[in-house]
Amino acid sequence: MDLAVKRTQLTVETLEGSRSQPWLQVSRLALDSLLLHRVPAKLNLITRLQTGIYKVASPLDFSRMMVKQSMSKEKLLASAPASFAYSHDDAVRIWTDSYYWTGFTAGYKPVHIQIRRTDARRWEQFFRVNHAAYAFEGDRKTLFGLVFLLHPVREVRSETKDGVPVIPLVKVMEYCIEREVSTSRL
Repeated sequence: MDLAVKRTQLTVETLEGSRSQPWLQVSRLALDSLLLHRVPAKLNLITRLQTGIYKVASPLDFSRMMVKQSMSKEKLLASAPASFAYSHDDAVRIWTDSYYWTGFTAGYKPVHIQIRRTDARRWEQFFRVNHAAYAFEGDRKTLFGLVFLLHPVREVRSETKDGVPVIPLVKVMEYCIEREVSTSRL
């Protein structure tokens, strides 16, 4: 049994048995809610308005808050631990001077980057230390907000466009043609 649960049970028994001090009498439900509200409060799902009165966050407010928090990581790659190049949909955006945006929704903005396979652990540590969401290509995770999608390759080949490393235009064109052909079959 978890130590916190055991301590809570002892506290409940102590407080319920305290008849000489009625202000210490607390129901099991009240104590459970004290313990259970910490997680939702930490996640900003509830806000305390005053003692005993809480406001529950709407799903829309919660999703906006989560996206806002994750979007604060957008400039994180300026301090990258190893070489990388923007790829996939981000490379399309960069090479089209932000004329063409694709691959994101209101609550999900992936940032595709190619990294060297040998640097994968360094990248994982980098994102963990900076509390940024990341996934490797092919990972089965539920993703939302700003997420760095890592595409490990043997060697990162990049060009600089507008001051950022991006995969070569030839590779971007191949990516676009491949996607156009696959979506036209739908």
